Amino acid sequence: MRRLFADFFLNMSIGRGRRCAQIVLDSAVGLRAGADVEGFTTGMADLVERNFGVPAKEFSLIAFATEMFELLFVVGGYLCLAGVLNSIGLQGGLPTVPQDDGGAGAVDGDGAVAP
Repeated sequence: MRRLFADFFLNMSIGRGRRCAQIVLDSAVGLRAGADVEGFTTGMADLVERNFGVPAKEFSLIAFATEMFELLFVVGGYLCLAGVLNSIGLQGGLPTVPQDDGGAGAVDGDGAVAP
């Protein structure tokens, strides 16, 4: 997981959004049947492009992660890099994402959605 995390941020820093999407998908626990992988990849590429070159003082990792998790939920992916993001200091700051039952859950330290 550490290698994927490093690879993700390396590719993000050089604007390779499609590669970042593939890394996220590779680290996912799974995808729902019929998941829109291309939709996620396109959305992730756009997210990386919008944040590429943004000065560190203006970049919000929490906002970036929130949008990434929203993309994953919309396309049917299960959370993945959340545990790593949590380990670098986002404890208590990770996004709340809707669950299939219509409820909402916070991402826990293991990258799972807690009720």
